[in-house]
Amino acid sequence: MKRLAVAIAGAQQDAVRALLHADVTLVIDSGGTGPIDGTSCEGRDPVARALCELMPPEISLKRTAMNGTTGLAVIRDARVIAAINAEVTTGLVRTVWIVSNPHKLRHWNRG
Repeated sequence: MKRLAVAIAGAQQDAVRALLHADVTLVIDSGGTGPIDGTSCEGRDPVARALCELMPPEISLKRTAMNGTTGLAVIRDARVIAAINAEVTTGLVRTVWIVSNPHKLRHWNRG
């Protein structure tokens, strides 16, 4: 997850692509109201492009414990606007899940 975070944060599409399985799937749960909207997509090129487009300059990533694994919190203005988790198989990312539904992220932004 560290290499993926570095590649995404740098918007390095070729580096992201190199970490993805040929049949990778990206699933985005925005609940129709999240700041990161989009639809699911499949394949190295579309997923790499979508992940790199997540990273405008005002966004940062923080590695954090998430659902028993290491995930990434996407942060803007000191608030978590999305959570990214991934399934890695044989060293390559097979599935990426992004939750940007504000209702599902409430516990990240208390206070």
